[in-house]
Amino acid sequence: MKFWVSLGLLLLLLTACTVQPAQTVVVLPTATSLPVEASPTPLPPTEPAPTALPPTPSPVVRLPDLPIVHEIYLSGLQFACAADGYLWAFDGALLGLWDPRPGERLTQFDYQPVIPPFWAYQSLWFAVVSDAGPELVSIDPFTGDELSRLPFADLFGPDVVISGGLEAAGWIWLIDTDGHFWLMSPDQVFLDFAGPSGARALAFDDYRIWVAGTEQTWRIDAGSAEVIDKLDLQLTALTYGNGRIWALDETGALLSLDPETAEPESFGSVCAYPSDLAWNDGLLWVTCPPDQSLIALQP
Repeated sequence: MKFWVSLGLLLLLLTACTVQPAQTVVVLPTATSLPVEASPTPLPPTEPAPTALPPTPSPVVRLPDLPIVHEIYLSGLQFACAADGYLWAFDGALLGLWDPRPGERLTQFDYQPVIPPFWAYQSLWFAVVSDAGPELVSIDPFTGDELSRLPFADLFGPDVVISGGLEAAGWIWLIDTDGHFWLMSPDQVFLDFAGPSGARALAFDDYRIWVAGTEQTWRIDAGSAEVIDKLDLQLTALTYGNGRIWALDETGALLSLDPETAEPESFGSVCAYPSDLAWNDGLLWVTCPPDQSLIALQP
């Protein structure tokens, strides 16, 4: 009995002396309140690159001798034609007929010209590219009814690229990018001959055909088709009106030239990167694709 009592006491003493492992207490520092920062200004949503240039016009030089009397804004504007008191403008999708003075689009035609339309034989002419290849098309300018469709291959051959045209001396005069002239009736080519390299614009001053190339501007007798002279002028657009040849040079400056002497007068830039000119009803129309605008000047 004493043995068991002694054993129990011994066990109690051992239990009391056993060192319990220390509990590790992690004291977290008191959280310091972070300063509240202002919410960042949200960035505007990323938009896909626009397919057309924004309609904000470039600064226009207000020319005291050529006041601007009309401006028409057209998204996607590529080129335009003016005749008979009206405008025809292509916006990359449809060819629209405009009454320019109120700036009102009257109707649209489902054609996609690849060169600036031109007026000939009381019709509107332009080139298109269809499944059959490039074609020369003429339409009624007010109804859009198709009058003719002539494949380039039948008229000029398979590799010709027409860059412009006009009616003069009873013929349609066409130029291609290789510098050739093509004279034709409404449905048949009669004559072709060499012109300036890189031909890109035409005008008719009632006696002479002016054709602008990348290196020279030629003047050609409209009756005989003979070259009169070759001018050291690098022009990108031409038209005739008010007894003057109007042109754009490679810097975009507007020029006025005496038809007889070809002496130029510069008026400066009307808009950024103008592409074409047209004279109609006493007004000089300037096509400004980057601004998506047609500007009418009154000499």
